[in-house]
Amino acid sequence: MPSPLLSYPFTVAAVAGSFIIMKPRYSEGDEPIGVCCECGEFCTGRLVDNGIGPYEYGSLVGCDEKWEWVSPCCHAEILPEEEL
Repeated sequence: MPSPLLSYPFTVAAVAGSFIIMKPRYSEGDEPIGVCCECGEFCTGRLVDNGIGPYEYGSLVGCDEKWEWVSPCCHAEILPEEEL
């Protein structure tokens, strides 16, 4: 029987204390290609976590993750070539 983690759409990116940071799983070639909306440079997207990370609120403990594709030059939105 295959492991249920093999079909899970995330992979472990880091361990921060007692939290496991999960990174979305994607295949080679899934990266968006377009133009950086800040500088206009042609680029291939990079996946980054813009969440606040581990947090505590009262007795609740959690880890906020917000995975986004950004340009490697300015960390800004990538516009598809069709939108230019």
